[in-house]
Amino acid sequence: MDKKGVIERVRVGGDGGVWQMVGISYWTPEDGRKLVGDIEKTISMPGGKERYWDEVALTFCAEHYEVHVRECSTDDIVEIDTFKELQALDSAYAK
Repeated sequence: MDKKGVIERVRVGGDGGVWQMVGISYWTPEDGRKLVGDIEKTISMPGGKERYWDEVALTFCAEHYEVHVRECSTDDIVEIDTFKELQALDSAYAK
C-alpha cells in the first residue's frame, strides 16, 4: 500500500503478510461498468477463468482502478451467509 492507502500489489494465499482482504467491497457505478469489461477481458485470457474477480481490479487491470485500504480489526469482521443477515447489519439493504 502506498502513503495514500492505495493498494499497490496483491497476492492470493495466506503467507503471513501484513494485510488481508475481508468483507464487502464497494464500487462506484463508473468502476462497476469498467469491471464488467475488464472481467470479460480477463476471462478470455489464458487461465483467466481460474482467477478471482478482485484480481481483475487489483492485478490484471490495476491501471484502471485506485483501490483504497480500509483498516479494520477482528472485531469489525462478521460472517454474513444470507441476504437477511446483511439487511440486519446494514439498513441500506432493508426492503
